[in-house]
Amino acid sequence: MGDFDGDGHLDVAVSNQGSERSISVLLGVGDGGLVSHLELALTSIPEVVVVGDLDGEGSPDIAVAVPGEHAITLFLNDGEGGFSSGTSVRVIAEPARAEPRALVIVDINGDGLPDILTINEYSNDLTVLLRQ
Repeated sequence: MGDFDGDGHLDVAVSNQGSERSISVLLGVGDGGLVSHLELALTSIPEVVVVGDLDGEGSPDIAVAVPGEHAITLFLNDGEGGFSSGTSVRVIAEPARAEPRALVIVDINGDGLPDILTINEYSNDLTVLLRQ
C-alpha cells in the first residue's frame, strides 16, 4: 500500500497469479473503497508485491518477486499514479534454482538509500540488492 497518485489516499498493488500475470493497481477513493486504475504486465507469474520509494523521488514504487524468472521486477512511479514498464533484476545467476519468494525494502547498510532483501526458495538463502 502507498499513495501512488499523490492524492492523500492509500492505494493498493496486488499480484494476479492466474493467467493475467500482472500487478493490479487500485486507487483509494477516501472512503475506504478502491477503484481499478491500471495493470502492470509481467512475463511470468508474480508472487509478493512490496512498495517503497526505490528511486528517491518521493513517490512509492513497486517491487515484485517473479520466482519463475529468478528475478524481481521494479516498477517506478511517475508521482501521478503511472509506472515505468518494469525493469527485471536477476536475484542469482544460473545454474542455481533460487526463486525469490519474499521481499523487504530496507536500508540494510545505513547509507540512507533503500535496498532490497529477497528470501529465496530452493537455494535457501538471502540476496541483498544494494542501491548505489
